[in-house]
Amino acid sequence: MPKGISATDNGQETKEKNMALSLNNLKPAPGSTHKKKRVGRGPGSGLGKTAGRGHKGQKSRSGYSSRPGFEGGQMPLQRRLPKRGFTNIFKKEWIEISLAKIEENFQAGEEITPEILHERGLIKKAKHDLVILGNGGVTKSFKISAHRFTKTAKDKIEKAGGQAVVRPAAPAPRTARYFLPMVDFPDDDWTEDEVEAEFPLGDGTAETEAIVYCPHCGEANEIALDPGSGESQEYVEDCQVCCRPWLMYVKYGRDGSAEVEVYASDS
Repeated sequence: MPKGISATDNGQETKEKNMALSLNNLKPAPGSTHKKKRVGRGPGSGLGKTAGRGHKGQKSRSGYSSRPGFEGGQMPLQRRLPKRGFTNIFKKEWIEISLAKIEENFQAGEEITPEILHERGLIKKAKHDLVILGNGGVTKSFKISAHRFTKTAKDKIEKAGGQAVVRPAAPAPRTARYFLPMVDFPDDDWTEDEVEAEFPLGDGTAETEAIVYCPHCGEANEIALDPGSGESQEYVEDCQVCCRPWLMYVKYGRDGSAEVEVYASDS
């Protein structure tokens, strides 16, 4: 038995190990808990007087918290550095592959598609449109399907006896959250007498309110409509949140329903 450990202590440890775990003997694992740090209890503790916070200043006060990028009130680094360029949200992404790589990895007569290239690990993503570049020579005949071919690539493929099949391009992603294309309202052959007879504007049966989303900030706006101004209206309205102008088109149907279109206006 090691020196300093009695038989009683050794037996107690063995008993605790063999004891089944229950609610009355639960306790934290050794080393998982620590004693509370007592500060401000005299100089002998090493944490008296200023309690480990140093002398005065904002950091010694209660409630202090730092935020990323804060430099004490002076102009922070992210604002001092110049800003150049912009991110084009309408950028078209292409996956590129050269004829040299195709020549190296495929045999003559094979059919090549974006899906096959992705399966063989030659391109990373198959969801973007594929463009074939004319780098390298072609000595084999391939049937290549892609969304775009450079002029050099197409000439080399056809000269080697192959085919360059152009696939339809994928639809453009919706990058602008509240972008609405300009749509012309269809012309109706209504006469003023028919409108007044079948849809008396301003008689209380037509819609007088609508909820639209600002094309600038995207916030919802509840706007009032005026059926008495005619069955087809065009005017400028300001956003109730960002105060930027819209161009509004209102079209009333025969049943009194209102079709409202909102577009960004620079005026």
